Amino acid sequence: LISMILILDLPNRFSAEQALNHDWVKKQCPQGTGAPLHDALIKNIGAFQDMNCLKKSALYAIAGQLDDSQITDLRSTFEQLDTNQDGFLSAAEYREGLTAAGLSSLKPDLQCMLD
Repeated sequence: LISMILILDLPNRFSAEQALNHDWVKKQCPQGTGAPLHDALIKNIGAFQDMNCLKKSALYAIAGQLDDSQITDLRSTFEQLDTNQDGFLSAAEYREGLTAAGLSSLKPDLQCMLD
């Protein structure tokens, strides 16, 4: 399946429909739960698509430097800070997280960003 999707010659490459109808996808692929996507996730995907090429490249480069455990740690930290679970960190959520971590005084440039 993978080799058929990666063929550069378009007429010989599997279409999305062919890939979805492949035996592996039908029999081996983990099935989704059908859970709805959060609105915030959809907005984030849309915002990412709207980013310019340079910004996307920078995000890919940064993400590519992290190993799985670092990504898991960052995700966990973000989820703890995102108390209303909307997929965004408000200034209030960020301040609460800093306070919970025992960081009561902020550098002026960080304080300016949160105001």
